[in-house]
Amino acid sequence: MSAVANLTLAVRLYREDPGAHLGDVAVLKSDAFGADIREDLRDQLAPVEGYLPDIDLDALGAYPEGSFGHAYAQWMRAHDLDVFRLTDAVSPEMRARQTYGIRYAITHDMFHVLLGFDPSYVGEMGVLAFAHGQGYGRVVTVQVWFAWVFWTVLSGFRLSALREAYRRGRAMGEAAPFLLGMRLEERFAEPLDALRAEFRLTEVA
Repeated sequence: MSAVANLTLAVRLYREDPGAHLGDVAVLKSDAFGADIREDLRDQLAPVEGYLPDIDLDALGAYPEGSFGHAYAQWMRAHDLDVFRLTDAVSPEMRARQTYGIRYAITHDMFHVLLGFDPSYVGEMGVLAFAHGQGYGRVVTVQVWFAWVFWTVLSGFRLSALREAYRRGRAMGEAAPFLLGMRLEERFAEPLDALRAEFRLTEVA
């Protein structure tokens, strides 16, 4: 489909049932804008190509307190969020070429939990800065510029807080291994603090 067709379908699906189609909308938008990762990082996405496990938040909520899975379930419930899902609206061909877009959307809330950023505009800046620090490529650089313009206004001009979130997020992104290519869902049972230490996220002051 063309970019216009992708965006038209995304709008229609969102109007029909936003809860059921948030995953579809994210991927359709990513494909419409040609979002992709740096070419030299594509091989590192191989472990998650086509990887879309079903996540049961109720089951994760029963995991031990302090585990990554339990913290993720608590985060999602606290902010009235649902897990990423795709329907037949996203073709197999689009899924194949949008490994980056799919994984970027899937891991977004997981990164909030791992990095310790809340869902405010300031917290979102921290997560976006992490992606920038990981070096995903041009598309994230553009997102950062837009974020500085719009989130500065929408946050009520909390420039100091935004700068600190950006600094911390960027530093964690530069220190951590390439998390986007990891099957984080397979590590839900592990202690959150241990994962943060392993990923060198606790080294950033």
